[in-house]
Amino acid sequence: MLENKLGKCLAYISPLLKLRRAYIDKVKTQLEKHNVTFIYGAKDEKHNQVVVLKAWVEEKLNE
Repeated sequence: MLENKLGKCLAYISPLLKLRRAYIDKVKTQLEKHNVTFIYGAKDEKHNQVVVLKAWVEEKLNE
């Protein structure tokens, strides 16, 4: 079950990894102007793509 969840997360993030520098630079630029909001449509607030994306962005911004 965990492997399935990790696979889904990796599938979601892998396109971002290819563009990660440009994406993180864009987020940094936006954060200089205002808050950045990640929007999701999942019923589960703790287990969805935005949670994974937010954690990844926060990690990259703190590098």
